[in-house]
Amino acid sequence: MFNKNHNNSDWKDIMEELRSLFLTPTEDNKSILIRDIETILSHIPNDDPDNPYIGKLGDTHEFLDEFEKIPVNPGNQNSILSGIANIFSGAFKFQHPQVMHNVTPSPIVNSVAAAAISHLYNLNPAWDFISAGAQKMERQVIRQLASYVGWTEKAAGISTFGGKGCITYAIRIGLNRCLPDISSKGISHNALPPVVITSKSNHQSIDTACSLLGIGYENCWRSEVNDDETMEIESFKKLIKKACSEGYPIAAIILSGGNTLHLSVDDLRAVSDYTAKMVKEYKLGYHPYIYFDSCVAWPWIFFINYDFKKNSLGLPSKTLEIIEKSTSQISAIAMADGCGFDFHKTGNNPYATSIFMTKNEAELNCAFKNLPGPFSVKAQGNNFLYHCTIEHSRTATSILAAWTSLQSMGLNGYRSYIGHLITIGCQVRDILPAYGMELLNPFSLAPASVFFPFPRGFSTSYWDLINGNKEIIEKFNIRTFQLFKYFQDKSANHKSSFIFRFIPQYRQAKCGISIAVLVIYPMSVFLTQESMNELLHVIGGIKNSFDLINKYEITNNSIPTYVPR
Repeated sequence: MFNKNHNNSDWKDIMEELRSLFLTPTEDNKSILIRDIETILSHIPNDDPDNPYIGKLGDTHEFLDEFEKIPVNPGNQNSILSGIANIFSGAFKFQHPQVMHNVTPSPIVNSVAAAAISHLYNLNPAWDFISAGAQKMERQVIRQLASYVGWTEKAAGISTFGGKGCITYAIRIGLNRCLPDISSKGISHNALPPVVITSKSNHQSIDTACSLLGIGYENCWRSEVNDDETMEIESFKKLIKKACSEGYPIAAIILSGGNTLHLSVDDLRAVSDYTAKMVKEYKLGYHPYIYFDSCVAWPWIFFINYDFKKNSLGLPSKTLEIIEKSTSQISAIAMADGCGFDFHKTGNNPYATSIFMTKNEAELNCAFKNLPGPFSVKAQGNNFLYHCTIEHSRTATSILAAWTSLQSMGLNGYRSYIGHLITIGCQVRDILPAYGMELLNPFSLAPASVFFPFPRGFSTSYWDLINGNKEIIEKFNIRTFQLFKYFQDKSANHKSSFIFRFIPQYRQAKCGISIAVLVIYPMSVFLTQESMNELLHVIGGIKNSFDLINKYEITNNSIPTYVPR
């Protein structure tokens, strides 16, 4: 493992050493992959199985100082692999029942294995000549998903680097609709800049995509929202009417297909109908591209054809009611022009496994050309996707991982998992309010619960703080952050250590200060109703003990001002 002295080594000696790091032409050393993985795993700090995180939370990884300089000669592999292992110190164990931080599940192990092997053989599905069957597998995944969306065989899609990638594809295709010459002439040839219409609660990466594509985030117009964070339709109508009447090209209309905290679904039917009305009234000559951002809630499409009355899976009645309501909203997805699915969220895949899909394959086929054109699969080795992909260097890991999940879990696997998440989420909302945790999203159709942890004996609610002054709100924000840290820092007893989510900017008070909250998002498949019931009472007990502490010192009193929702 490269322990030799290199003082007398020439380049041939060093090359001989390097060869031991590679898979041989005869592949008689495949076991080195397993060996290296086992070496890394054996060095990962994990002295307590009850610990919901690896090693030391907040580890500063000072060992990296030893690696600051690139070595002159090949390094010691044991040292390198143990260094890789140490970088995981402080990482959350997303499979752990006490990690309830975000919509981040633990990936199924065989999808991780599939991703690793795709790296071993270095597939690049930008071209099928160098990626074997990866493109064909990708097309199969798209067909499978499109059939449950309700689209025809004319639909198409592409794996990409995340939800932001999906949004970028959607806006780029929409630009081709509203500015047909944009690929050759650019945005500047138009008198007014194109705009993207969405809501104030929809994802911040829309602004980023607008900046990346030269539209500018100031031209991302955001409507007002309802109390459940869905788009306010009358506000949307004013925005699209302004764009149409004043001559702004509309690059895309981006709607929520189920957000992270509440599974809030924008009214796609109403938006689609009114958009068609504007197209006709103002003789636009194109239909603005409507993108349904379903990156979180995409597995709900597998419930669209589920017989809720028969309920063959035996889902609890309350769970069934919630899923049926959300499915009825998501079922409009077929009306959209495009949608995005994050398999690394509710698909139990490793990062980043995302799929962008569009109803008309011709638009994706010529995403970076002026005129849409037909798409046809050529003979193996002749399919080069440079014309429709953002990346030339594409990874096959997302394709293999998504396919593995779909085949491994099946329809009822996804349905059962969603049922599991909703059932556990209901328990959280039913039990914790008794411990001084004010539930702020009782309307939620998601597994996530948003809480304001008010002090013992405190009679004012979170909503009263909306009218509060800056000093009072800042004190409560500090206290909420302290409780967030208190739940984490039970290092003496990891069975009472919990990883939740602190969001400092959930709602803004009238004085201009945002009011912080805690979010509990159970995702682990290893939670059961019985174990969750026990954990919730432990959580409540910790909250009660915190209320008795006059002052809790935290190691880092710098409270974040922004956390992605």
